[in-house]
Amino acid sequence: MRILARTQAGRPTDLSGLPPAVVVTAEYDRLCPEAERYAARLGASGVPVELVAGTGLDHAFVGWV
Repeated sequence: MRILARTQAGRPTDLSGLPPAVVVTAEYDRLCPEAERYAARLGASGVPVELVAGTGLDHAFVGWV
């Protein structure tokens, strides 16, 4: 829990005022849940956000092309 507390200490609570965002996730990426939570936090703060979910993809899918 020490690492978790350290990483969350710098997490801003107010995301309003950030520019519009596109958050892209991959279904089999370990970071997918975190990215989805971030997109939800942006939306809840009034930031225009588009969440693009890559079904059946893993973390490295961007390098596939």
